[in-house]
Amino acid sequence: MHETAGRMIATGRVVLSAALFACLAGFGGCGGRKESDVSPAERTGGGTAADSGRASEIDRAPRADPTVPPGKPALAPERDPYHPPPRDTVSATVYTGWKYYNHDCARCHGQDAEGSTIAPYLINSFRTGRVDHEEYWRVMRGSRAANGMPSFTGSLDEDKLGAIYEYLKARSEGKVHPGRPVVTPS
Repeated sequence: MHETAGRMIATGRVVLSAALFACLAGFGGCGGRKESDVSPAERTGGGTAADSGRASEIDRAPRADPTVPPGKPALAPERDPYHPPPRDTVSATVYTGWKYYNHDCARCHGQDAEGSTIAPYLINSFRTGRVDHEEYWRVMRGSRAANGMPSFTGSLDEDKLGAIYEYLKARSEGKVHPGRPVVTPS
């Protein structure tokens, strides 16, 4: 398989297929071509733009980066509507809390601590004061095991649990919005 992939890269088929995908997916870089203008060989990766006589159209395509030399495929934009840039810059502790929350808590409490059919909306629990620092630690140590909330004693160390608390507190105070935050540069 590596040998086949190497031949495809050497002949430019993989690169062309990526450029063609970007064109058909609406990222630009196809010189105004429509899907109906694409040959069956190009669709399957079995031919190149030069094989189909369309190399000049791809070479004239607008480029996202003017430093890309002619003949190289234009790159897709860095962001798209489905992957917006992060909105918040947070401390390393809050970022660590976000990571561990998503790894260990989100499956029950929902993405971004917004609740689910299984477990409560933690942002509201923190905002209303039903969960404060002391209650958080009681719950993490097993005070609600009878209600289905597992104890994290022994599975996550105190620093990670503390980071999750800081993340949830920041979410409840509106300092961190839904989605992935970025760590403050040090």
